[in-house]
Amino acid sequence: MDFRAFDTFGEVLVVALAGLCAVSLLKPGSVPSTKVKSLILGTASHIVAALMLVFSLYLLMRGHNSPGGGFIGALIAVIGLSLLMFAESPQYVRERLHYAPFSIAMLGVFISFAAGAVSLMFNLPFLTGLWWKDVLPLGTPLIFDIGIYLGVIGGVMGMILHVTEEMD
Repeated sequence: MDFRAFDTFGEVLVVALAGLCAVSLLKPGSVPSTKVKSLILGTASHIVAALMLVFSLYLLMRGHNSPGGGFIGALIAVIGLSLLMFAESPQYVRERLHYAPFSIAMLGVFISFAAGAVSLMFNLPFLTGLWWKDVLPLGTPLIFDIGIYLGVIGGVMGMILHVTEEMD
């Protein structure tokens, strides 16, 4: 069993649940306005956020046995999306996510759980990494990391967007 994966799965559950709990406790608009009115920030934020999202995908794909992975990649993506939120608006970021953030988080948790459960079909412990190099350069660790990536982005952005939504 991959204990690192089990630990990470627990962490993403905590992040998603903490986001849901924070949303239920905090009122929208309870934090002061985050919009910064600056032409320079508005222009630069789009470039920097795009670079951060690309770098987050690099960290996601690099993952499992090397430094990087879904969790840290998602945190970098959240910082990039938050930068856009400061420069534009929470609604601007929400529109670019295309789906409700907590739906993204729950999908990520499901994908991670399903990737871990695949090993049970081969009579191996839950979250044992399996690779299919003959078919695709793909394995359950990468699928697991993709689920973690989505879970963290959805959980954290759901909380941030909920808190900042009614400030505009």
